[in-house]
Amino acid sequence: MCREERNVKENKEEYQKEYQDKEYHRKLKYLAGIVVITFSVYASFKYLLVYVWPFVLGVLAALLLEKPVNSIYVWICKRIRLDKRKVHVQIIKEHRIKSIIATIVMLIISVAIIILLAAAVITGADEISDFLKNWDYNTIGIRQQTARICLEADDFLGLDGGYCLDTLIMCGRRLAGIMPEKIFHISVPVIKNIVIVAGGLVVGFISVIYLSTDMDEIRTQIRDSVFVEEIRMLWHEVKRLINVYFKVELRIMLINSAISMAAFFIIKSPYAVMLGIIVGVVDALPVFGTGTILIPWMLFNLIMKDFLSAGVVLVAYVITYFVREIMESKCMGDKLGISPFTMLVIIFVGLLVYGIPGFITGPVSFVIIKALVLRLRCVMKMDEA
Repeated sequence: MCREERNVKENKEEYQKEYQDKEYHRKLKYLAGIVVITFSVYASFKYLLVYVWPFVLGVLAALLLEKPVNSIYVWICKRIRLDKRKVHVQIIKEHRIKSIIATIVMLIISVAIIILLAAAVITGADEISDFLKNWDYNTIGIRQQTARICLEADDFLGLDGGYCLDTLIMCGRRLAGIMPEKIFHISVPVIKNIVIVAGGLVVGFISVIYLSTDMDEIRTQIRDSVFVEEIRMLWHEVKRLINVYFKVELRIMLINSAISMAAFFIIKSPYAVMLGIIVGVVDALPVFGTGTILIPWMLFNLIMKDFLSAGVVLVAYVITYFVREIMESKCMGDKLGISPFTMLVIIFVGLLVYGIPGFITGPVSFVIIKALVLRLRCVMKMDEA
């Protein structure tokens, strides 16, 4: 009896040890899979995206335009009556018509964007021109306050009257002398990047035209792929993230622009509309925020002893700050099933890892990693079963 009990105990211990070893190896494989997935996504966004971003934009644009292009194509087919009995002729005509439709739609969108940008630039240029024409009037307060501060500094430091102001003017002249050279050195890489971006947009434009005609064939290839489930899962998650992100950012930009315009109207700024739009656009850019414009404006009003205007701008800054913090974390987190704190961590880590693009690539990376890890877990469970 004792021998049988000993055998049962040994078998039980052996089974437990085998189970523990199996569980250990399973967890190790799972952890290794997470590390590989995370590194692959990081490397793709950090190093590969720089070279393929025009094609990524092309794919996204083609997917967004797919329904409009198909709707226009069906509408055209009803009127020109394609001969469906001739399959090859039908396919050739379909490709040509869809290509033409995609080209026209992209041209219309491009022209509309150019017109809007041109209108914004012309409006801004007119207001800036008016400001520069009244330069003496607009800057007289700044000059008076600067002279007063310099005189008070002379008295406090025991210097001759006008010494600080003369020093400040001399530094300004020296700075003006070296600024053209500095601007030239800065403008060269800026122009280079603008040319690269413009070339990438042209490539993306052409990609949209080709992809619009071959979308059905690409879908067939994806369905025949061994990674069809992974591709579907990734696309679903990324599409949901992009949709949520742009909707939330657009709402925040419009709300903060309206708040800023109202503040500038209250303080009777002649450039309220332009400044409100600029504040909204700057707020949409990563890192900057509304404080980039509103805080210096508030400090300027304090220097000018216009405390009412400074208070209005401060209130506008506080409201826009909380609008962004609440809407960005809460709305994006709720719609993506991520807590506001987790979303804040994701954005912060994305900025540290990817730089300014991390504001977008950080959440996208997280969503892709999460989807692939869930898929890995499902595959491992299926293998165990």
